Amino acid sequence: MKILIVNADDFGKTKGINQGIIRAHTKGIVTSTSVMSLQPYADEARNLNVFPKLSVGLHFDLSDEKIKTRIREKSQLAPEEIIKVRDDFQNQIAKFQEITGRKPDHIDSHYQVHLHDDTKSIFKDYSDKFKIPLRHLSGVNCITNFFAGIKGVQKTGEGVSPIFLIKTLSELKDGIYELMCHPGIVDEELQKVSSYSAGREKELETLTNPQVLDQIRKLEIQLKNWQEIHDSLYC
Repeated sequence: MKILIVNADDFGKTKGINQGIIRAHTKGIVTSTSVMSLQPYADEARNLNVFPKLSVGLHFDLSDEKIKTRIREKSQLAPEEIIKVRDDFQNQIAKFQEITGRKPDHIDSHYQVHLHDDTKSIFKDYSDKFKIPLRHLSGVNCITNFFAGIKGVQKTGEGVSPIFLIKTLSELKDGIYELMCHPGIVDEELQKVSSYSAGREKELETLTNPQVLDQIRKLEIQLKNWQEIHDSLYC
């Protein structure tokens, strides 16, 4: 059995991203999204309960840019820096719950900061305590190569073409998978705040392409959200 969660990161960053994610869910294969709870348009997640088949999680985005850089460089963190990460995580969880009225269905992070050796336990302890799946650490295989900038093909978008995605999915073995994606609608605001803009619309085109959904059915891949596979992870 092949199970696929299609998770759209970055909800809340711009209106265009939010609109793209919702379209990718209602018109395409996206089954889940992750909210950046401190971003300008995170409050729009209040309305996501009108989509009962869309699971909603937290996309943790470390607020301290210096610590974020050190984590990306895989530097060892000082004790006070680890405390800052913990406080920031707790703050973003609290904000998420204020917006949505509940705990996240799943957790991931911007630039995978939750995988750093000095901070991993912060996220893992919360995940274990509340039985909330954590990207890469909960027995779900994460597909990370669906990206317009991969292998220098940013301009052509080959990394997010329907052909590329169908080929990737056709190679899956039995198991539970998460496809990480970043759909969005490009507007002036998005171009100002993100270097990854045009690629988001290319992703959106593929994620809503009827041929992709048709191939998923032919490959007998079951599209699920995080809520639907929760019991299989924590039984």
